[in-house]
Amino acid sequence: MSSVVRTTPEIPGSVRFQLFLWYKDPVLFFREVFKLEPYKYQAKILREFRDIKRIMISAASDTGKTMLLGAIALWFGVVKSFCERRRCQVVILSGAREQADRVYQYTREALISNSTLYPLVVSERGKPKILKSYVEFINGSWIKTFARALTSVQGVHADVVIVDEAAVKELDFYIKDTLRIIPEEGVIILSSSPHDYNTEFVRRWEDKINYPEYDPKNYPNGWRRYHWEAD
Repeated sequence: MSSVVRTTPEIPGSVRFQLFLWYKDPVLFFREVFKLEPYKYQAKILREFRDIKRIMISAASDTGKTMLLGAIALWFGVVKSFCERRRCQVVILSGAREQADRVYQYTREALISNSTLYPLVVSERGKPKILKSYVEFINGSWIKTFARALTSVQGVHADVVIVDEAAVKELDFYIKDTLRIIPEEGVIILSSSPHDYNTEFVRRWEDKINYPEYDPKNYPNGWRRYHWEAD
């Protein structure tokens, strides 16, 4: 018999209250979980992403983009799912396994170091089980990373798909496939430091006719584009 805990025990009121505060204010979540003050461009996305289903980020390398994506994955997988009392399944894809693992690593380290989040991980033999590329929570939510291989995402369904370093030709198929992976109300986040110009990511970034800018009234399923320079 497996020792993995599958039922959801009663969560202490103090934990529920902390999750509620983070649910209302993702900037506070980032600040308290990662022990850092977000940059202005990070804070802007953290204040807005909850209401947007389609996001594109084009930003310079080494500007905190990967940590931001890790925080968003964790917010959906834990904070949103527990506060809304429904499972949330998060998939992280990238042009290379190492990059997907980098996003997940921020999530993993935050789970291990935070006393509110750590007990919400499924336990095995009394110890929270956080694997190298997968973590499951006691309410059935999970976060997974996948290698760039056709077989890796076949049959996969999730509520949130995050594609990092998306501007590489090899990821065009996976970007197009995101609509199969998620339900109609699901969330897609494409992020990159642009590399190859002739890619699906760049086409979507530039094509505001077929991929209109997000507007809560006219285009609620439109794309919100974020960009910042290295300086």
